[in-house]
Amino acid sequence: MAVRTFRCGRVPSSQEFSGWRRLEQSGSVLFNHSLRNLIARRNVLLYLRKRFVFTFAILLLCSAYSLAQQASLQPLSDSTGKWLLLEQYSDEFNSNQLDTVKWNNRVKPWGMWTWRPENVYLADSALHLVMRYQPHERKKKKLYYTSGAIKSKNPPLLYGYFEARIKAVPRYPGVCSAFWIYRQTKEMWTEIDFVELMQNRRHPRQLDFFTHVFIHPLLEQQRPLRKGQHWIAPWNPSDDFHVYGCQWNERDMRWYVDGK
Repeated sequence: MAVRTFRCGRVPSSQEFSGWRRLEQSGSVLFNHSLRNLIARRNVLLYLRKRFVFTFAILLLCSAYSLAQQASLQPLSDSTGKWLLLEQYSDEFNSNQLDTVKWNNRVKPWGMWTWRPENVYLADSALHLVMRYQPHERKKKKLYYTSGAIKSKNPPLLYGYFEARIKAVPRYPGVCSAFWIYRQTKEMWTEIDFVELMQNRRHPRQLDFFTHVFIHPLLEQQRPLRKGQHWIAPWNPSDDFHVYGCQWNERDMRWYVDGK
């Protein structure tokens, strides 16, 4: 996965929703690559409102913009000028090393996913998250692949607009490129998938968009609360870069592809 730009912003206070503070959520945004992976290469934009943290896995690329340029940095889906970029959450990965003030590349392994920092590197104005065939064991389970991930270190935020320019990995069984956030509360797990590019063998152009809630560990696989949709794109997501975005507020969530 490669993502060249990641940006974060918020709507000015005069345009905020009155009920903003009622939800006590927080979370992290991820781009992840494992036996589900992502390639992204140009701009990744994040325009947020309060409490979300971000995580990226696989290849992530981003580049930095000057303060003068920020005035023109607006979501592709809404260029009216009402959004403000949150620079502390935004990155374009245009340097020769990861900004460890913003990002953690030592993401704790979970389930079948093993993320290792050596699978994360910056090159050619891009952050690359790599998947490797490396047989290993964890908790007495045999696993065969490792990959890379990065997770934001800044305080969690709630609501906003998230946008990333991504190129999916070539189709391979079990591989999924993903851009998502999750919640940091006592619940077992909550998740918003801005996009999952699973490279479905039958439908390689299928894009998936999900929300998940896992109430209890014993019910994690059997009874999750889940809503989702998919869209068959007119192009293959592994052929070129496309912008995937999600606008999330207290009333609804809206997904965008290339600003539409």
